[in-house]
Amino acid sequence: MMKKVLTYNTVKYVHIQDVRLASLRYFFLVAILVYVLVFEMYFFGGYLQPNPVVGVVRFSLKHPTIDNCDPYTSNTSNDCFNAFDPLDTLPYCAQNPDSESYVGSKYPCEIYESTNAQLVSEKSIAVITRASVRNQTLTCASNDMTCPRTYTDKLISMEDNNKFYVAQSEEFTIMMDHAVSSKEFTARAADYTGRLMSSSDDLCHREFKKGNSFASYQGEKLLDSAPCYI
Repeated sequence: MMKKVLTYNTVKYVHIQDVRLASLRYFFLVAILVYVLVFEMYFFGGYLQPNPVVGVVRFSLKHPTIDNCDPYTSNTSNDCFNAFDPLDTLPYCAQNPDSESYVGSKYPCEIYESTNAQLVSEKSIAVITRASVRNQTLTCASNDMTCPRTYTDKLISMEDNNKFYVAQSEEFTIMMDHAVSSKEFTARAADYTGRLMSSSDDLCHREFKKGNSFASYQGEKLLDSAPCYI
């Protein structure tokens, strides 16, 4: 009676003495191990916890200034001055008496700082290089019940003198600030040091003279020809 009660089950093993089957088994075991360690863990980062990341890009414009100072920084705004060239020295400006030096259309030039020369949207920036002046006349009064057209636009003149260039818009600097955020962290591009790749030999050569043209995105080896990293 006791022998029937005090019993338990166990697994019965069978040893297969076959070199081909044993080799095939160990091959698949090694393949599974390599797949998990190399692909799932190393390449796909299976050991990491994924977090969705949201990126934001902010554009801004900077006009030429002396010593490249920032006119909108409170600590230096009183000591930061514009570095625009005289209008009569710019070849595309009508103020320049040398009318044969520029083959394109010449218009009067006006000096615009960056705040007046930019149209910034959520994902892009537009830089004004040429503009036209219009007069707008209010056609509706505040007590009108309806208004088919709020303003009437009228060109100051149909001639070219209503058009003008923004002086030295080619010297403006477009700045981009990129930021990313998730539940775990927030990072801004301005908090890190980066380099911009340039394919211009002239720009690389000019920055090389300043010690700011490098052969790689990392390292300190200088390079005076394109492509370079600035």
